[in-house]
Amino acid sequence: MQFTWLENIQGFGWFLAAFGVILLIVLLLYWIGKRIAPSNPNKEKETTYACGEDIPGVKTQFHSHLLRYAVYFTIFDIIAFILATSMGIFGWVPLIYLAVAFVAILILRK
Repeated sequence: MQFTWLENIQGFGWFLAAFGVILLIVLLLYWIGKRIAPSNPNKEKETTYACGEDIPGVKTQFHSHLLRYAVYFTIFDIIAFILATSMGIFGWVPLIYLAVAFVAILILRK
């Protein structure tokens, strides 16, 4: 069974046509929503709101160790996904990824 380049282009054409139709629908819905939404900004709408209390515009303290835990979680989550999907693959790709993740963890520990 031999595929010609014309068959490949025709299959890709269906994808492009579907993508174009979906993009057109999304843009049309966005345009309709923009047209029918009320637009009357005022100072009260643009102020910060939290549970009915006025909040002054002060910078808040952010603890960097929370960011470190989030990055650790993301790294381990991606490692678990790569290992789960590459169990049947024998090669260097999973090992290289594990090495890069290990180096990232070592850098984050400092």
